[in-house]
Amino acid sequence: MEIVRFTPTDQLIEQVRNTTMLTNKSIRPYENADISIKEMPIDEFLPTQLYVLKDHLEVQKELRRSLLEQGHDTLRMYGSVLIKNAGILTGMMPPIVEDDCEFGPCLLDGTHRAYLARRLGIKSLGVLHVSGVSKETPMIPLPNQWSEIIEYDTIPTDKNKKKHYRNLPDKYSYYRDFSEITGVAKDPRSEMTVEVYNGRK
Repeated sequence: MEIVRFTPTDQLIEQVRNTTMLTNKSIRPYENADISIKEMPIDEFLPTQLYVLKDHLEVQKELRRSLLEQGHDTLRMYGSVLIKNAGILTGMMPPIVEDDCEFGPCLLDGTHRAYLARRLGIKSLGVLHVSGVSKETPMIPLPNQWSEIIEYDTIPTDKNKKKHYRNLPDKYSYYRDFSEITGVAKDPRSEMTVEVYNGRK
């Protein structure tokens, strides 16, 4: 496993600030937000996913072991890395915690790492923390408790993935496209066409 590129904190924050929506590249939800990378107690933020995959947990465990040998802890990242493994490029950034006006800090990305950290008895996690997000681009999934997360062998049905979404039209138009940061693992939903966003064409 080889680290092809390391992006330091300041550059990563600028990339996150320019993150667009999944199906509307003209909207940047974090453009005027407060963004920082810091260590947060895991019990201070809520997950937004009801499941983890057992094999993904093992992958994260092995990935952490390998990258620790190269000076990077996947549970306490202060930048992003582009990894080459068996000829495949994979990007990794810190788990993303976004402050929601109703529910407080919520984990939007990085559930497997946060779950692994809890399993290992680690109390805090290095996260990319975002606050002051535009009210026009609210967080879509509702948060749940850590105790509600179930380990599966395969991806569960939709009703077991996340709690009910907020009642908003075209939910995919509110998803943040974090894949733009790494340039790999593009979300296929980004190719969708969404005609209406917040009532505007």
